[in-house]
Formats: sequence, C-alpha cells, structure tokens
Amino acid sequence: MAQSEEKRQSDSLAVVRDFVDLAKPLLDSLTKLHYIRKDVAALQVEVILAERSRDQLAVELKNCFQDNGKLANELFDTKDDLGRQKKKHRQAQLERWLLRIGGVAVLYSQVRSML
Repeated sequence: MAQSEEKRQSDSLAVVRDFVDLAKPLLDSLTKLHYIRKDVAALQVEVILAERSRDQLAVELKNCFQDNGKLANELFDTKDDLGRQKKKHRQAQLERWLLRIGGVAVLYSQVRSML
C-alpha cells in the first residue's frame, strides 16, 4: 500500500507541476483572448455604423432616382413649352413680315394710283 500512496503523490505532483508549467501560457492565451474580444467588439461597432451609413445612402439613392424621374418629366415639359413658344414666336414674326409687306403693298398701290 505504501507504493500506491507514493504513486498517487507522484501523480499529484506531476499534475501540479504540469499546471504550474502551463499557468503562464494559459494566462497569456486568456489575455490574448480578452484583447481579441475587445477588438471584435470594436469591429462589430464599426460594422453596425457602416451598415447604418449604407442604409442611409441607399435611401438617399432611392430619393435621387425619384427626383431624377421628376426632373426628367419637368425637362420634357419645359422642352415642350419651349417648342410651343418658338412656334408662336416664328408665327408672330411671319405675321409681322406679312403685315409689313401688306402695308408696303397698300402704300405702293395708293401711291401708284395717285401718279
């Protein structure tokens, strides 16, 4: 029985020795884990902020596309109005020239009849 008691004590000492030998690397690993978790938490915050920014930009892009459609309609209407205004202006110019020519023709006929 004495031998089994010695064997148990030597096994216990070996376990204690292994624990003491591994204590420093274990502490280092736990310290690294702590800092890695802090880094991961900071990165998760950055991801959340980036996702919010992305979502805001997506809303802004949607609004820009809607505004683009409205502006395209306004541009079409403006060009249509411009075309009508140009047509009216050309007609008014033509009328003025026809009135001038008509006036000159009337004057010419009256002056000719006087002579």
